Amino acid sequence: MWITNRLDQAIAYVLAKDDHRRHLEDQESKDPDWLALYGFAVPRGEHVRVPGLFVVELFPPSESHLLRAAIDRHNWHDPLGLARFDQDLLAEARSGAGYQWWKLGGFTNLRAWANDPDARRTKLPAQFNEIALQAVQIGESITAVAATFYVNEDATRSIDKVWQQDHQPELLHGREVGRPLPQVAQEVAIRRTQLARQEMHDAARRWLAKTCGGVFAVNGEPQPLIDLLLFTQRDATVEIRPDQLRDTAYRAIGLANPSFLITSPELPAMNLERVERRYSYVNGARTWALWGQRQAIIDQARPRIRKYGRVDNWAIVSYVREAIQDYLLRLSISELLSVYHLQYARMRDDARQQHGRFRMKNLEELRTNLLALSLNVGLIERDISSFNRRRWRSAYDAPFIERSAPRMRRFEERSLAPLRAPRNTNDRMASDQAALLARLKADDEHYRDVVSEAASLTSSLQALRTSRAARWIAAASLAVSLAVFSFSNVAEHPLIVAVIHWITGHH
Repeated sequence: MWITNRLDQAIAYVLAKDDHRRHLEDQESKDPDWLALYGFAVPRGEHVRVPGLFVVELFPPSESHLLRAAIDRHNWHDPLGLARFDQDLLAEARSGAGYQWWKLGGFTNLRAWANDPDARRTKLPAQFNEIALQAVQIGESITAVAATFYVNEDATRSIDKVWQQDHQPELLHGREVGRPLPQVAQEVAIRRTQLARQEMHDAARRWLAKTCGGVFAVNGEPQPLIDLLLFTQRDATVEIRPDQLRDTAYRAIGLANPSFLITSPELPAMNLERVERRYSYVNGARTWALWGQRQAIIDQARPRIRKYGRVDNWAIVSYVREAIQDYLLRLSISELLSVYHLQYARMRDDARQQHGRFRMKNLEELRTNLLALSLNVGLIERDISSFNRRRWRSAYDAPFIERSAPRMRRFEERSLAPLRAPRNTNDRMASDQAALLARLKADDEHYRDVVSEAASLTSSLQALRTSRAARWIAAASLAVSLAVFSFSNVAEHPLIVAVIHWITGHH
């Protein structure tokens, strides 16, 4: 078997090496068909900047103690420790009598310029100049921590630097890859550029999980994240379908050529796009991109953006944060419900493996987990419904509308595809959340009934085992008593001697 595996690896490497050689030879090809399939080139004059990221962590009832611990640990709001103001705000908010949002904390990198005079100077991940944390209360049971990451000038260009490189074919091999994998220049550009983008996402998520980890961090799930991508040329309207080579260039960043656009009147000239879950080096779980053409965004943002003073990356990120935060909270609520649904599924799938022997210890663990999950679902249902039904909206609560892209609309107008009316994604999310909450409640009731039956059965089995053990103990006690009595002295000789003599016929 070992020899066969080694031979198979050797053959695979030789074949991959041959493919890699041909890729290098074809690299200088001018054939348009070959370029469309395997070539890579960034449109002339096009660049991308990533000035900011927006990440949310949630604290439902079972994780609320983690937020209180983070406030104590970092001594937020009062560096001198003379008051526990944030703790008071949190307690009042979770009782329904406090503010709906408040500034939780601000951090500035050691050598960075502080736009927030109250920010605390500390060592931050190398990509970020500032990080602003804001607490938002959803009903009484959920506290959200919305983090805004302001990217420094060098890091804003980090993805563009990789994107603009002269990518050459590569031969990947090693334990992480498995079998040798030859990649053409197009595949190399996609892998490297998307990994550069993912690196920034990982840095933001790690920092938030370490500093103020909630339900997503506890369950090992990535927090919901939106990154802001500003292009020199690409316009959010996507009026024309780009050629295959241009399409591949933007796909290298992680953006598709969408058939549908998700836009908001509060954020004109921008498009919201979810990262593909498959065929992407960017983690598609809970990751979105908000992108547009930089100058068009600035032109459309006036006069609102002027209140931030000079129009720079910091002002653009702050302007976007103001409009996108409520929508990101809605996305985060949907992702919270998906995490709870995943937990129910895991309990169902692991029940046979972990509790198949009806051990009371494992059953108690299951009941404890189910109780915490049931408490969370029961409490957040009311607050999520109220949050979605509330009439009050913040000044820039951005409604996002999904509509057909221009090229798709032309297909629909020619009757080549069914006409789709614009859809309000805020309303659709509220409807989806209500349906998922109803499903979670049904799952919860079903699992509680099953656990109750299992507990009853386990108690019966344990009682049966106890009675069996009692009978064995009684039998053992009787045997010991007989043995002791047999060897005890009766007159001059033990009784057992008389029994032996009677059996052997001796007197």
